[in-house]
Amino acid sequence: MSTFYINADVGVDSGAGGSGAPWLTLAYAITHSTTGDTIYCQNSVATYAFITQDLGTSRTLIGQSTAGVVFDGAAAQVQWSFSTSLTISYITFQNVFCSTGSSQIFYTPTTGTSLAFTSCVFRTITLYNDNVYSPYGGIISGSGSTTGNITLTNCLIDKPLSNTTDSSNNVYIFGGDGTPTITLINCTIYSNATGTSKIDFIFSRDDNTINIVLKNTVIQAVTSVDYNHQPMTNTATYSCLNGLTGTVPTGTGVITTDPLFVDAPNANFNLRSISPCVDSGSL
Repeated sequence: MSTFYINADVGVDSGAGGSGAPWLTLAYAITHSTTGDTIYCQNSVATYAFITQDLGTSRTLIGQSTAGVVFDGAAAQVQWSFSTSLTISYITFQNVFCSTGSSQIFYTPTTGTSLAFTSCVFRTITLYNDNVYSPYGGIISGSGSTTGNITLTNCLIDKPLSNTTDSSNNVYIFGGDGTPTITLINCTIYSNATGTSKIDFIFSRDDNTINIVLKNTVIQAVTSVDYNHQPMTNTATYSCLNGLTGTVPTGTGVITTDPLFVDAPNANFNLRSISPCVDSGSL
């Protein structure tokens, strides 16, 4: 297993791709790396191009910092596909949309594939899905298997939107077929969408059961946002689930009151001193 580097400011798609001579693009790094390799994205003033590509098998993608490593989709449709496990850390993904039909931004068709995000931000992402009979659109998608699990740790999903005539078919985290497990730990999800711009946060296809695990997570919907759309089992602890509709889980330390962010519409998700979430989490 090898380690390579990319830099959107000074990188050049040639050479060895080391820390002192990084490549420019992720596409080049993917084609010149192999299964099990790690690709580091160095901080840059310029944003990285968030474009459709196949990330291959078992890659790890790590940003130097979430604020300094931004993949921007230039308001276009994007899909990152991968064949086996994909692990992504310390990256912001923004300014992208998911088209109508069975389209997901992070997607795998492979049985048994896992997808994990740590300290990532998803911002200015819009779902388009007008097909009521194929509500498979989503941003983060599991595989079509019973073992394709999705894990988000220390992640922020900020103001996802829907642009559709059928808001119930727009899904932010899509579990796929089978009985996958979706785990959110220390995450914040905030939506101020209204009317048909609302979405479902977590969804499983057809009549399959999906397993949801929430811990130390805050989900706030200023207007009604369905929490799920299909049968599921829920394990929720020490989380704040405010303003949701659908099957909202209950459990030890779960509250449904306003978390009292400092200024969520302007992306300040610090908690006010009087927030009910202060000192209410669990290690």
